[in-house]
Amino acid sequence: MRATLLGMVVVLSLLSGMAQAADKKTEKTSAAQNFPAELSKWIPWLEASQPQRDCPQHNNQAQCVFPSSLKIEIISARELRFEMLVYSSAHTAEKLALPGNAEHWPQALQLNGKAVAVTEENTKPVLWIPGAGEWLVKGVISAAQSLPQTLEIPRDAATVRLIDRGSERSAVRPEPGVLTLSQADGAKASGERALESTVFRKISDGQVTRITTVLRLKVSGVERGMDVEGFLPTGAEWISVASDLPWEIKSGGRLWLKLRPGVHEVTAEARVASPLSELKVPTWSAPELQIQQEIWMFEPAGNLRQVAVEGLSSLDPSRLELPEDFAGLQTYAAQPGSSARFVQRVRGREGQDLKKLSAKREIWIDFAGGHATSREQIQFALPARERLEWNGAAQLRE
Repeated sequence: MRATLLGMVVVLSLLSGMAQAADKKTEKTSAAQNFPAELSKWIPWLEASQPQRDCPQHNNQAQCVFPSSLKIEIISARELRFEMLVYSSAHTAEKLALPGNAEHWPQALQLNGKAVAVTEENTKPVLWIPGAGEWLVKGVISAAQSLPQTLEIPRDAATVRLIDRGSERSAVRPEPGVLTLSQADGAKASGERALESTVFRKISDGQVTRITTVLRLKVSGVERGMDVEGFLPTGAEWISVASDLPWEIKSGGRLWLKLRPGVHEVTAEARVASPLSELKVPTWSAPELQIQQEIWMFEPAGNLRQVAVEGLSSLDPSRLELPEDFAGLQTYAAQPGSSARFVQRVRGREGQDLKKLSAKREIWIDFAGGHATSREQIQFALPARERLEWNGAAQLRE
C-alpha cells in the first residue's frame, strides 16, 4: 500500500511539471507511455482530483480565470452593453464574476456566441466558465429609470474601456471592483465636460522682465482640444512651455492644449524686454475656462531698483497652495482686465549706505611669551558697479 501511495505522489509531481509545457496532450501521452502499467491507470484519477493543477498561484491560492479586458458601452441613459475577454486555465468549470448587481442584473448573456444562464452567488451575478481556453462574454444591463452612477465589475479585470454613446472616455475605478459611469462632479453620462482652473503668475523684475505663468487644470469628460488666449500679457513674448498635456503655440499668442481627464499643470515662460512700469492682467478666452481671478507673485530686483506694486490687492501666501518655487514672495489678487503698476521708489540702491569694511585679527602668543603670531581677515561689501582699490602695501598698526 505504501509503495502504491508513493507511486501516486511521483505521478502527480510529474504531471505538475508537464502542465507547463505548450503541447500538454502530446506530453501527457508520452509520459503515460513511460509509466509502468500499474501506475498509468491512476493518471485519469489524479487529473480529475487536481482540476486546478495548471492555474497560477496568487497569495497561495490558485487563480484560474482571468478577465483580460472589459468593454462597457453606454447605449442610452437606461441601457449599457458589456463585452469581456476571459482566459481560463482550469480543467473544470470555474466561476466568473459579472458586471452588475442585484438591482442591475446582466441579461441576454452569451458565451462564445451561445446563450448561457446567469447564476447567483451572495446576491452577485456569476457565470460558470466550462473549462480551459479563451472565452468571450457578452451581455446587457438595463435600468427602469436610469443607469447607476457606479457599476460593480470584476475586481481583477486587467483593462477597462468605457464608451459613452460612441465617444470613449477615461475609465475611472475609484476602488477595486467599481467603475464610475457618471462624469465627475455629478455630470451625467451624456458627454458633459467639467473643467476647473487656477492661474498663478510670477513677475520677476529686471533689465528683462520674466513672467512665469502656471495654469493648473482639473479636467473631466472626454479628451478634447482647446485654444487658450490669456497666457501672454500685452507686450510679452514666448520663451518656453512645459506640460504633461500635448500643446502647440498658435499665432497671436494662443496656446492649443489637448485636454484629458486628470489634474495637470501648464507652465509658460515669457519675457518683456524692458523694466516694467505697468502690466495689464490679460483676459482669458477659451470656451470652458472660467477664470475670475489670478494669483500674482512679484520677485523684485533689489540691485537694480526698489519698486512698489500698486493696483492689486495683497494676499496671504500661507493660505494658498502655491506652485513650487513661488513661495516667499509678495502675493496679490489680480482680476482680468485690471492693471498692476510698478512704481519705482529708488534707482539701484540709492540712499542706502551699503559700503562696509571690517577687519578681524587673531593673535597667538608662544609659550615663552617672547613672540606672537597674528592673522588678519578683511571683509568688505560694496554696491553693484563699485570696486575696492588698495594703494601700496597694506600695513596694520597698533
